[in-house]
Amino acid sequence: KKIRNIDLVQNVSQISSLAKVSAAEVLLGTPRGKIHFVDLSLEKIRQTMDFSSTDISRITDLAVFDSTVWIGTDGGLVSKELDKKETKHFSQKNSKLSHDYITKLFFQSGILLVGTYQGLDQINLETGESQAYPNISKSIHYRNNSSVLSINKTSTGHLLIGTVDGVYKVEMDDKERSVSNITPIKY
Repeated sequence: KKIRNIDLVQNVSQISSLAKVSAAEVLLGTPRGKIHFVDLSLEKIRQTMDFSSTDISRITDLAVFDSTVWIGTDGGLVSKELDKKETKHFSQKNSKLSHDYITKLFFQSGILLVGTYQGLDQINLETGESQAYPNISKSIHYRNNSSVLSINKTSTGHLLIGTVDGVYKVEMDDKERSVSNITPIKY
């Protein structure tokens, strides 16, 4: 297949994150606090959400689960249902997030894993509870730098968490919908 550039509009050249909503629509996050809803069939921006007037200035990651967009930012985590106008803003002030700078988002077994500058957190999507797990923090925080830079799933089903300090294997308890174990990978 051929890769080509879609020239949407001026000043949308800096894209910090993207997420697939459907086969016909993607979201583009920018380092200037905007999210563009792009219709791929028309190759046009259908809608733009602007968070730059709030305490959020940078969109760091995007993820879509069911009809909710989860938005990682430099000012916390935002959830927005696609068919409604209301948004929810999670920060250290009103939740158990370990840090307000969100680096990565990943869905696994009904939970949203949230990478931050201070480690790994999770949100149970059934209950809406946000939790920072001490055992995760202790495993990742045992050295100086615990910033989560990537979260990926291997072909064998394991989750790998990349940090400034190294790579960690995460085991999930699907029945409990929580992280059951996290260990450093030695290489």
